[in-house]
Amino acid sequence: MTVSILGMTYKIFYRNNEEMDGELGKCVPSKLWIQINKDIPAPQQEETLMHEALHCISDELLLSLDEDKIQRLAVGLYSAGCRVKVEK
Repeated sequence: MTVSILGMTYKIFYRNNEEMDGELGKCVPSKLWIQINKDIPAPQQEETLMHEALHCISDELLLSLDEDKIQRLAVGLYSAGCRVKVEK
């Protein structure tokens, strides 16, 4: 699965909780990877994907958004019905 963010294709990996060290998600912009914990509920996976996509956007556009702002934006956008379009 992939997602296009600012014209770059990020590969999405779904990993189990152990592989994720208990984290919900991780963004690795240098490798164009996003990792999502597959052991959390599907809605939480979607919101986590939004969160990680925002990290990628912040990094690429040099916005320097901190974790709190990223989380608040992710919750707000997700609750408004925004979703990250995943390509299979």
